[in-house]
Amino acid sequence: MFKTFIFLRKTRFRKKLHLNKKAFSLIFDWVSLFYTLVLVGYIAFAIMKDGDFSSWRFQYDSFMGGIVIDRIWSVMTIIPLAMLFRSFQYPGIMFTSAERMVTILPNKLSHIWLLTATMRWIKSTAIYLLLGSILFLFSPSSISIVILYMFVLFLMNIVMTPIEWKFFQLHIIKKIALFVLVIGINILSIIFNSAIFGIIFVIILFAISLLSYKKRFNNIDWQRVTSACNYKLWNMKFISRVSKTSFKKDRQYSIWQRLSFWKKPFPYENLTMYHRLWFIYFEKNIKIILQFFGSMLLLLFVFVFINDLIFFIGVAFVIHAYTSVIASFYSDRFTTDIVQIIPWNVQKYKKTLYRWVTFTGVTFLLPFILYVILNFQYIVLGQLLLMLVAFPILFNVKIDKIIQKWQTTFTVHSMSFLIGYGLLICLIISTKNTMFLNVGIALVVLHIFSKFFNVKKV
Repeated sequence: MFKTFIFLRKTRFRKKLHLNKKAFSLIFDWVSLFYTLVLVGYIAFAIMKDGDFSSWRFQYDSFMGGIVIDRIWSVMTIIPLAMLFRSFQYPGIMFTSAERMVTILPNKLSHIWLLTATMRWIKSTAIYLLLGSILFLFSPSSISIVILYMFVLFLMNIVMTPIEWKFFQLHIIKKIALFVLVIGINILSIIFNSAIFGIIFVIILFAISLLSYKKRFNNIDWQRVTSACNYKLWNMKFISRVSKTSFKKDRQYSIWQRLSFWKKPFPYENLTMYHRLWFIYFEKNIKIILQFFGSMLLLLFVFVFINDLIFFIGVAFVIHAYTSVIASFYSDRFTTDIVQIIPWNVQKYKKTLYRWVTFTGVTFLLPFILYVILNFQYIVLGQLLLMLVAFPILFNVKIDKIIQKWQTTFTVHSMSFLIGYGLLICLIISTKNTMFLNVGIALVVLHIFSKFFNVKKV
């Protein structure tokens, strides 16, 4: 069995190496590449020989030492979070259709699984040793700091292997719930940074890992596992760029088609159809949406730890960017699929879109909740009011401007546009002068009265 497994790995490695050589030879000239490498090596040697890195080495050493000594328990909670995030699309070990085929032969499934997991641990250990050697050679970090880093990474890698394997099999709702729970644990670990908190977390992680290892073959969707691993193994970015082709996953039922409520008879009502059309559009653009949400959330979480002014500048920017992106989606929706041909009610499209954006936009409140926990003052209640009012105002104004392009008789209230961005300005300046918070609340009252006046006028 071991010889068969090694033969499988060798053959796979040779095939990938052969493909990369062919792609490399199509782009680069070997003679020019050799002289380029010689020139780069000479420049690097000259810089290392004559350069002065003493100040940089001192600062780098202080930085690395501070992270390990003071934040070691926070690091041990961040590593599982990163591994769980990867497990949404990958089960953690390279169990492809070839490994699955080997199990059909007189070989035990548990032995193949363990060998595959061992290959992951060996590969990751080699990477940790390489990174640790570079850190030790090119920085004045002590050997104890380097070994501590390597040991933590190696330990978390082994512990998380069965957890990632079982996490990949879970229902998407359970995955999201557990991922949010781990995010909450990370936030608490950053706030308290307690050794007791970290030790309890590691003990619980060990217990979950042992339980997952014992039940690692229960309720496994092998087709889904092999499909994900095949995609990760053969989706070589360099080959795809050179050949201008892409490796696609095996077609499977989507997550939604496996949910029970999705199998119910479809009610052919106006609002239901509009919601379904929005769902289809968002599903096709899910990659862009996730990239936007991820970048904006990362921006806000970083700004939380800088200062109040920078954080609320980030909040105002996110509200502006989110409403602008949604408006572009609204405009683009009428140029794709069946919507481009058949006339639809643009106001109902706007109404159903607002439900989607408010439901998903709640995730942007997570950095604000962290900000409130770290810097609670009663002024944040007023700032929250300005945020919650500015968003729907800007959403309606930007969507109405798009509708006005199609229906020239449709009117857009410029006062609402000014009030929306005025609230964002007041939100930013209120961090330095609380008087502007009162100005923002006055603008909110003015907006309510103008809406009431327009309704009475109609």
